[in-house]
Amino acid sequence: MPTMDVDGKKIAWDGRKMILQACLDAGMEIPHYCYHQGLSIVASCRICLVEIESPDPIDPGKLMKIPKLVPSCQTPAVDGMKVHSISPKSIANTK
Repeated sequence: MPTMDVDGKKIAWDGRKMILQACLDAGMEIPHYCYHQGLSIVASCRICLVEIESPDPIDPGKLMKIPKLVPSCQTPAVDGMKVHSISPKSIANTK
């Protein structure tokens, strides 16, 4: 079962899920507004933006920090990634 680190807490999920849905299923709250599991993903409110570090495709042992905030409702969860939803950059986005 794949796992990712979200704000220092390891969470696991099954199947193909977006970061936000994997977090919600694990009982972790990421601020969001326009997302609903039963509807298509719009990602228009931008409230669920997070910072991520994703496994490097060339060197899977390393993580690449993605320079921009990404919508957690629209970004697939990847085994080994790190998600920062309470970083200063992410928090500033929700204000």
